[in-house]
Amino acid sequence: ALFVFFKGFGIITMITMLAFIYGFTAMLVAVPGIVLSVPGVIGMIITLFVTGAMLFASSKRVAEEYSKGKTVRSAIKTAFNAMFKTVLSACVIMAVCGLALFIFTSGTTACLGITLGIGAVISLIATTLLARLLANCMVSFVENPEVLFQLKRTEE
Repeated sequence: ALFVFFKGFGIITMITMLAFIYGFTAMLVAVPGIVLSVPGVIGMIITLFVTGAMLFASSKRVAEEYSKGKTVRSAIKTAFNAMFKTVLSACVIMAVCGLALFIFTSGTTACLGITLGIGAVISLIATTLLARLLANCMVSFVENPEVLFQLKRTEE
């Protein structure tokens, strides 16, 4: 469905989300003492949705920059640079909330804090590094990136 509606950005979102889930699972295995209960799964779902929202916002920002007259590569660079502060602040807020839950609660609710913290780190890496890398690679390998990314210029 992502590919049908968003074409190139849908592919980027699918690959980034799969990498997010893989990285998240690897971190859960690596961190000792995590019992994945209902609050832990809720933490995973929250961070997955936040990651998806950040990827969607990044794709819209690329389209906005392209419509202003920039090239595709320049629009990607400008959009991801501009979105970095937003992504970083969202991830820091998730990490602080996760830390507070971990410190001030116990039992399975502390697992929510752990999964929020882990999700914040993985989300930051996935949305700032991996998505940008995939977008730049797709521009390099695709003959007509404007069509793939569904980019249009605004008529003035």
